[in-house]
Amino acid sequence: MVGTPPYPGSFLVRASGPNGSTIVELDVRQSVRPLAAGHQAAWFTYDADNRTVVNNGQLADNGILATADAGSYVNVYDAAGNVVQQLTLHGDGHVYGQAFSFDARNEETAVHYAVRLGSADQGVQDSYTYDAAGHQLTDTGYYALGQSGNSDGSLNHTQTQLGYDADGHLQRQASTTYVPATTRYVPDAATVGGVQPMMLPIGGGGTGGGVVTIPAHWETAAETDDTGYDHEGNVTAYSYHQYAVQGQGGFDASYTVSYLKKEGYLEQ
Repeated sequence: MVGTPPYPGSFLVRASGPNGSTIVELDVRQSVRPLAAGHQAAWFTYDADNRTVVNNGQLADNGILATADAGSYVNVYDAAGNVVQQLTLHGDGHVYGQAFSFDARNEETAVHYAVRLGSADQGVQDSYTYDAAGHQLTDTGYYALGQSGNSDGSLNHTQTQLGYDADGHLQRQASTTYVPATTRYVPDAATVGGVQPMMLPIGGGGTGGGVVTIPAHWETAAETDDTGYDHEGNVTAYSYHQYAVQGQGGFDASYTVSYLKKEGYLEQ
């Protein structure tokens, strides 16, 4: 455990279920037993269904405890066996919880921002959607509440879109970028992004250029397409396309992939 035992902020944390019953306890009151110089140890606990409860913990006076070390946490499960909350002890002595949501098919649909227990929710960090066959269609990442990826506060998420062929192989993976609203001057009756500008009067009463506002929108920034698979479902060819968006140049690249089976293992 980080710091000198006993760890500051002595308390017992309980994560409770919907009916108020205690699901798991994270005890940070006890002193972790010191290890001999040059030794490392990781301890784990399991529930009655053989699921990991304490991961990468340390042996303490009254059992195995989660610590503030990287990779040490406590899992909380729902009735279906999904990890719906993960508790971690931070170096400041506070316990943080990160919640996970699942649909009726036990597919993960959302990951919430980790917050100190008792603090206000900071919203969804990532969300996922699926098709009827269970293939993931989108991976959307959100900024924490009150934060944004641009100055006007309108950019609150980024997204990756996935597509599949008839056999269920991943065929397309595209990342999108946010383009904020812009106002442009265009000549005569030209269009920008399919938008017809409002014509402005010029000297002599005629019409000339116009001003058009392009609404904020999303554009595909990059795309990877898997164009070939072998009979075992391994990717044999794919292409990458970087689109020219927001002043950045685009390019295309194609790749082939070969495999060598060695001692029963497939190597790329």
